[in-house]
Amino acid sequence: MKIALVCDWYAPRLGGIEVQLEALARRLTRAGHQIQIITTTPGPSAPGVVRLSVPLLAGVGVMYTGRGFAALDEALAGGGFDVVHSHISIVSPAAIGAGFLANRLGIPLVVTFHSWIPGMRALTRTIGGALGSRHWIALFTAVSARVAREVAPCAPGEHIELLPNGVDSTKWGQSPLISAAKTTGEFQEGQSRLIASKPFEIVSVMRLNAKKRPGALLSVMAELKRTLPARMNVRLRVAGDGPERARLERAIAKRGLDDCVELLGRRSHDEIRALYGECDAFVLPTVRESFGIAAAEARCAGLPIVARGGSGVDDWIEHERDGLLASTDAGLADALVRLLTDDALRTRIARHNRATTPSVDWAPVLERHLELYARAIALRRSVSA
Repeated sequence: MKIALVCDWYAPRLGGIEVQLEALARRLTRAGHQIQIITTTPGPSAPGVVRLSVPLLAGVGVMYTGRGFAALDEALAGGGFDVVHSHISIVSPAAIGAGFLANRLGIPLVVTFHSWIPGMRALTRTIGGALGSRHWIALFTAVSARVAREVAPCAPGEHIELLPNGVDSTKWGQSPLISAAKTTGEFQEGQSRLIASKPFEIVSVMRLNAKKRPGALLSVMAELKRTLPARMNVRLRVAGDGPERARLERAIAKRGLDDCVELLGRRSHDEIRALYGECDAFVLPTVRESFGIAAAEARCAGLPIVARGGSGVDDWIEHERDGLLASTDAGLADALVRLLTDDALRTRIARHNRATTPSVDWAPVLERHLELYARAIALRRSVSA
């Protein structure tokens, strides 16, 4: 198949959707398909990437003029594509426009929503009405059930199927630096981490922005420091950078958390793999989490996951099997205390995560993509017949 992957956001910009798109293109190419990424993100030329040279809205970086939509129309109409896969984030005029144009051109279409914001149902209902998307000949998907609920009003019959992000469990599950406690069973059932000499290492990987709620991690650590015995050595290490970093550094100093919270800045994938191998649990405080790619990667590395429930992680984290889900920030602190003090629970979750492949591994996720592409082609043919 010749497949167009259309997204406003792509490398060299760094983020979850950009990384997923690049990985999807690479895997589809290896499977023998011809891939063309169409984006408005400026950057160096690369094989299989079409960067539309169009005016971008200052401060936002998305196309907004008729010239942009004309260029997109030309790219799709002349591409000879078997299917168009439109990847939509919060602000995505190119991806939304690609859906509109592919439907008008009669090209089989899959639409995937990657994000949501408060008020998303009303927003998608309005956009769906304006563009007529509820009548498109297309398959509508979302990366999680949480996102699907929010974007349903724009789809025919409000029907949204699941198409999760993919995670390379082989890559993330084979860290050469797994800590001795994990590989040798140093902390067995009956031996509490409260009396262990090694610190209990908690890790979080995220972009330091308001949506991800990194400040909530400081509240969690302050609560642990307040409630745990003084002999308990707990440390949080946060990998990632972003606009909230300076504020977090000030808050760490003000709250006296310098001895137990470390901001590591941006780290490479290899450095993060090594970090997972040194830690005992992964914590994710994000409430508006669409999927949780970093948490899924940590789960592949064998770490128990502690996260806020009611988000995209619910699809692939089963409570007390892959990790612990909490409904509040206080619940996150309580869940971490459980892992610290319940050796049997901690060991069982870690062993399960190391021994099993998650449902969001790239192998089944790629098959799901190909299934949807085939169905989109069949759907368009059935209407045209």
